[in-house]
Amino acid sequence: MILKPLRHRKIHIVSTLFCSLFLMGCGGTSSSESAAITQLSEAFLETLNAPDAVAISTSDTETVSLQSRAENSQFTIQDTGGNISISISYQDIASATHTQIFLNTDNNASTGFGFNGIAWGTVGADYMIQNDYLYRSLSNTAAWEWEPVSKLDSYARTDNQIEISLDKNLVGAACGTIKAGTMGRNASWGIEVMYPVATEMMSVDLAACAEDVTRPIVKLIGDAEISITQGEVFNDPGASAIDDVDGDISELLNISGTVNTAIAGVYSLVYIATDSSGNVAISPIRKVTVVESEVALPPIALNGNWDNLINKQLIFRVDGNLVFNAYQDQWSSNIYLQLNQAYGSEAAHTQIYLDTDNDPTTGYQV
Repeated sequence: MILKPLRHRKIHIVSTLFCSLFLMGCGGTSSSESAAITQLSEAFLETLNAPDAVAISTSDTETVSLQSRAENSQFTIQDTGGNISISISYQDIASATHTQIFLNTDNNASTGFGFNGIAWGTVGADYMIQNDYLYRSLSNTAAWEWEPVSKLDSYARTDNQIEISLDKNLVGAACGTIKAGTMGRNASWGIEVMYPVATEMMSVDLAACAEDVTRPIVKLIGDAEISITQGEVFNDPGASAIDDVDGDISELLNISGTVNTAIAGVYSLVYIATDSSGNVAISPIRKVTVVESEVALPPIALNGNWDNLINKQLIFRVDGNLVFNAYQDQWSSNIYLQLNQAYGSEAAHTQIYLDTDNDPTTGYQV
């Protein structure tokens, strides 16, 4: 009997379910896809109808004689590769109509439901199987908060025997040492039996966890080379990071490098991903080129309006008429030159000489 993963909490599945359940036209769906959709739809609705996880209380454990009740019970868990095989035998309490199996899959008492003195102490149960449903703990305290994960595809039960095969992927790919305990409860959900009769749940050795040495895969989103104009806002397309164990860890990416859009130049960005096992991966380099902005020239045909500009320098006049003038922009320090067409319109070519160091002994001697 296998528990199959259920991805029913993805919102995008709703339209797919409608296609299957209400026979709406979905177009392009193969027969195998239709069968898979139907199966997923049924599993989705089954989980929506999951019964509430029934809580236990201190009085439940105080009113039952645990030793006498659990004396002839058997509770075994075995690793069968990709599954966990669970077998429960209630030879002395066939009247127990309900079963709850608690699993501490990360062997960490601070995560999952904490019994806090009830039953097995403070062991944190990450998952619970109640009858034929699997639940995941939403609490790291003694608060009774459980979320249905999946309905068991099949649930083999006789008067005194229960057999379950649980997909490890449904319980966080459990491996190494886990802890487990079970309770038999009557029709009124009173506790009939607990196993083990101890202050802690029993330890179960599963296959050793394979060492994760695979680095995440980090890919750039968008172009590797981007050009923007000086002063523009740079919207970083970012990157994606996928790990073979942790899945999508894009939100955990760190960025090395910055882009200063106020200063022209070439900037480099890399995106760094680290998975839960400490494997580090670095993205390809993204080059961002900030191109110097073009400075707007003074309006064409300023003529006399040049006299209104600051930082202007009179270079040459003829008969009181402006022939050659210069203007230095106060913000960019660029220098603009003005040549009056009245004195140069017939010239086919123009040569302008600049003595930039104000030293007559350097440069071309005119």
